[in-house]
Amino acid sequence: MRHPKMMCLAFFCVLACSSHQSSHVTSRGYSNTQPAVKAPVSGYDPEMPLHTRGRFIVDANDRRVKLASVNWYGASDTHMVPGGLDRAPLTQIVAQIKALGFNSVRLPFSNFMLHVKHVEDEAVAANPQLFGLTPIGVYDRVVEALTDAGILVILNNHTTHPMWCCSYDHDGLWYTSDYSEERWLDDWGFMARRYLGNTRVVGADLRNEIRVAKWSGTFVPSAPNWGRGPNDWRAAAERAGALVLSENPQLLIIVEGINFPRDHLRGVYLDPVRLPLANRLVYAAHNYSFTAPSPIGPTYGQLDQAKFNELMHKEWGFVVTPNQAFTAPVWVSEFGESSHTVDRSWYAHIIEYLHEGDFDFAYWALNAGPKASGEEETFSLLSDDWSSPLSDWRIAPLKTLMRPRIGPGVEPQWEDQPQNHFAVQTFSDGDSIQSSDRQDWMPNAFKSRCREGERVVGLSIGKRAAQSFAHGVLCSDYGLDLGIGKLLTLSNNDHNQGDVGTHTQGRDWAEGAIKMECALNSYVAGAAQTRRALKYWFAGVLCAEANKPLGTQCHSVDFFERDNRSVEIPGDWDPHMLKGQCALDEYTAGVSATKGHVRSLLCCK
Repeated sequence: MRHPKMMCLAFFCVLACSSHQSSHVTSRGYSNTQPAVKAPVSGYDPEMPLHTRGRFIVDANDRRVKLASVNWYGASDTHMVPGGLDRAPLTQIVAQIKALGFNSVRLPFSNFMLHVKHVEDEAVAANPQLFGLTPIGVYDRVVEALTDAGILVILNNHTTHPMWCCSYDHDGLWYTSDYSEERWLDDWGFMARRYLGNTRVVGADLRNEIRVAKWSGTFVPSAPNWGRGPNDWRAAAERAGALVLSENPQLLIIVEGINFPRDHLRGVYLDPVRLPLANRLVYAAHNYSFTAPSPIGPTYGQLDQAKFNELMHKEWGFVVTPNQAFTAPVWVSEFGESSHTVDRSWYAHIIEYLHEGDFDFAYWALNAGPKASGEEETFSLLSDDWSSPLSDWRIAPLKTLMRPRIGPGVEPQWEDQPQNHFAVQTFSDGDSIQSSDRQDWMPNAFKSRCREGERVVGLSIGKRAAQSFAHGVLCSDYGLDLGIGKLLTLSNNDHNQGDVGTHTQGRDWAEGAIKMECALNSYVAGAAQTRRALKYWFAGVLCAEANKPLGTQCHSVDFFERDNRSVEIPGDWDPHMLKGQCALDEYTAGVSATKGHVRSLLCCK
């Protein structure tokens, strides 16, 4: 965030804000002191850990958990501690968050803050128990107070340097001229380990508002992109996400799109983020009335409801479309309005859009003023002394967003609808695993694996440079409670693998092709392929033993040249790709390939 004054530069428009301020930092060593692990608070709590199911964040029981969050800034700012600790006791501030009805807090930090050895007493004047602590030590106490109160915490890497964000400055990318990507990754590894024992720390928001950055020593700005060439933010987010999950696999990985040039999440449509644990991915987006969809033209606040809705869908709302390769939750992690505003139309527009789409959200901001820059904070939800929540015109509409309206555990009969029982994974260039079993069943290959009890019911293929490659896997648990027993890998070594013909009484179900066929009463639960020198090879399947006898009424579904789906549910789940899909009451017993390229599925009732 965010200052409602805009300035146009020769190349682009950026938001005006205060100048960059740095601080003295120590060596890169961290304190070994770990925050205490507290027992869960009493009362109803989501069963941890959280993960994703399609477009929803859910708990361990697959019940939806909607992030109704507020931003509590300051630790990434010049004082390097969350705001208000000089004005009110920590427990009192936490009580105000609960009184406002939020269940979670987005808690920004800067990279430099992690290395500083001392906090000025005046920054925590109302909390003498925090005197003498480091900035990360104060941050620990804030996390502890929030989670002890039952509030979920999302760690947010807001800036590199302690500063007010965000403008045309040195911190536009995830690294700077004096702070490398390696150091940024090291910091995320440190943060992931630090809160491993606190299950209410649920998310790692990898970086705030990726944008064009100043670059020291040159007049040429450095621009980010999504999925191509230098400064590829998608690739950097994948590296950071994989690292965080290796240290703390319980965290949600939250990835913003590109904020300026304003593209938001449009790149996700063709190039979604790929994580080793696919069901940990959440995307984030921001919107304010004074920002604009392009360097010229009206701001979002000048649009009518219909145009606003259209733009939101194009920029990030489309990501929650069910049963697509890109489908994931979207957390609108910043939006807010001044209590002094006269034109309240934008606030009404975004509230309506968030309500109709039932999006997760984080209001900006909790903080009462003044800001570190000395300006009044008119977006605040608290009184100036941090002692009580406000009750102005913004609060009632905001409260309409708090409770989820749709999703598993919320809607009656949600589980009875077939379309709610599919998940799409892409594995053309990376692992995509939804199972909690982390064994590497095919080293040196890109793998997809359904979560426990789900079966592969579809595969998709595309063509690149005239060659075919496997792209996506469709998993489902609908109608068949298969369980999961012994696992067996069938590798494509250019000859038949497994119990070929056992499901078809010896009939050749894929003439002229290499067949990988699971044993009787087993089903395909994963697929793998390799890529060498831009050449793809379908490498094999993972078979899982079922907990019951399975039928052997089987048929081949060939999709090498055309779409071939026995049932349209869940729709066109991988646009622009050729898809093979079994029926709702079928499982995949085998996969065939010709010269390393997928050709057909063996679908069985």
